[in-house]
Amino acid sequence: MDYHPLSWQWLCLAAKIVARVFQRVTNRYLLNLKCWLSYELSRFMGKGFMLWAGLAVLLCPPVYGQEDLFLTEDRSLYWDALEVTAHLDADGRLHVKERQKMVFDGPWNGGERTFNITVPQELTFKVLSRVMPGTGALVALSPGNLEQVDEYRWFPNSDTLRWRSRLPTDPPFKKTKITYQLEYSYAKILFQDGNFYLLNHDFSFPQREGNIRRFVLKFTWDDKWSPLKPLAKNLVRNNLPPGESVIVQTTFRHHGKVPPLNVIRAVSKKERYTYLVALLVLYLGFFGWFYLYEKFLGWYDAPIPPDNIDEKWLQQFVFSLPPEVVGTKWDE
Repeated sequence: MDYHPLSWQWLCLAAKIVARVFQRVTNRYLLNLKCWLSYELSRFMGKGFMLWAGLAVLLCPPVYGQEDLFLTEDRSLYWDALEVTAHLDADGRLHVKERQKMVFDGPWNGGERTFNITVPQELTFKVLSRVMPGTGALVALSPGNLEQVDEYRWFPNSDTLRWRSRLPTDPPFKKTKITYQLEYSYAKILFQDGNFYLLNHDFSFPQREGNIRRFVLKFTWDDKWSPLKPLAKNLVRNNLPPGESVIVQTTFRHHGKVPPLNVIRAVSKKERYTYLVALLVLYLGFFGWFYLYEKFLGWYDAPIPPDNIDEKWLQQFVFSLPPEVVGTKWDE
């Protein structure tokens, strides 16, 4: 088999040769560099590295505004109260107003709220407000990069809402109480199982750094819903440590003429069998194609008997090729 100087075979062969040379040179260079670094580090440590490092820490002047690498300022955070008002509308949406009475002590920048959203639930954030003490007026926070006080930012990768309550140049908080109100709604919070709709929702948030001294939930629902078992509309919990949730589990029946749309519909038995058959067909089709392709390449052919390899065969399939091609084929 002859190769044209500009054919793709020669280009592939040249690329492989360059890659191998580069790999060998790189490995040798990295090995030498590793040995040199190990030697120099051991020599440096032997000359009193810890003494020089200690002197550098003691003699270097502190930088204004830089956080201490060894000492951290004490700070604490707790919720004096977390008051949640939730309403389940006729279509299955859950509308929530959450009032957080936070008490900051120390150099806190602000607060955050992490939402536990599972697929296919949908969260719609509406507004974040600061409640003015005394009057109770709401001051809406604005979206931003958290560079100014009363700015908030939504982090979609972690489903976390953060807001700024203090600038880095401001003095630390001293048991300062600030109240915030969050308004948002959930869609597909209910799971449909036949004629019943299951609710399993956490009305608190366990990802927090402080205790909740008093938790209050006021839960109402539309007239088209009725719980199968008695469900209290008011729920109170005291002294919730970090990591503890307030989960409400109940089953509703819907009495409307039009079924709710914002629910998770259960898959019927017929649909489950259809998906299973389609998956099996796809699985068998893929492996059938893979087997035929491998057979076409000759991977399942019987090896050539040694008695059939003679000088003519070697001349045709080995000696007629350049040494580089033979080496490449041998590696493959």
